[in-house]
Amino acid sequence: MASTVATDRTPATFEEIWATLDRTAKLQEEQALAWEKREKERLEREREREARARKHEEERLEREEREKEHARKREEEREKERLEREEREKEHEKKREAERLEREEREKEHARKREEEREKERLEREEREKEHEKKREAERQEWEKRKADWEHLREMVAENSRVADAYNAKAEALYRRFGDVIEHLVAPGMVDSFDDLGISLEIKRPHKRKIKEDDQTIAEVDLTLENDETVVIVETKARVRLDDVRDHVSRMEKLRGYYDRQGDSRKLMGAIAGAVFGLSERITTRKAGFFTVVQRGDTMMIDVPDDFKPREW
Repeated sequence: MASTVATDRTPATFEEIWATLDRTAKLQEEQALAWEKREKERLEREREREARARKHEEERLEREEREKEHARKREEEREKERLEREEREKEHEKKREAERLEREEREKEHARKREEEREKERLEREEREKEHEKKREAERQEWEKRKADWEHLREMVAENSRVADAYNAKAEALYRRFGDVIEHLVAPGMVDSFDDLGISLEIKRPHKRKIKEDDQTIAEVDLTLENDETVVIVETKARVRLDDVRDHVSRMEKLRGYYDRQGDSRKLMGAIAGAVFGLSERITTRKAGFFTVVQRGDTMMIDVPDDFKPREW
């Protein structure tokens, strides 16, 4: 059969044979180049793998070295801390010992002082007791001396008490009478004083009167000055006391209600007049918003400081 195949084929020419050999050579060359390329790539990968392995090994060795160095430093720091702690404990122990000795010394000193103070107090107590005994003896002798005069003294006290009661009754009557006199002194001077302040007022009710509503007394008013817009309620006292100021505030509040119920919307202001008007009473009166009326010569005039602002009800 082989001979038959060979006989059937057309003999190849030189060019065909050369072309076939050339293709074969090129194919072999390409295969060789491909193999060489693959080998180079394999070697390159191998070198990279070895380089990575070396790098990993170097990093591992470096890491181990760092860990060793870190461990050494930690050990050194622990040793240093231990030595410092021992040093601090020794120093603290010394300090505690010094404080203990100092405390014992203070306690001894305190005990010594307490003992000295107790001894001093004992001596002073004995001295006071002796002095007290002397004083009691002197008082006893004085009592014995005055005992004979005691009955006479009681009689004198009883007599003085009767005289004082009579004097107080007369003084009270005098103050009431003096209050009536002040009312007559206040009215003319106050009208002039309010004129000086630019407030024109007239005396509507110059005498004390009771303000009543439904047969009940609401308030007692000593003096009233009025105009179409304002009503001034004046309280007169021989001697002004702090309670008088509080009473007048209450009186003004009651009168405000009374005037409102009467349909009178005029503003209300207050004043307190007194023959004897102390400084603290004047200050309290002005703080309450009242005019202070004081005696000047033969009449009563309003005393108004620059910063005073009257209260309106």
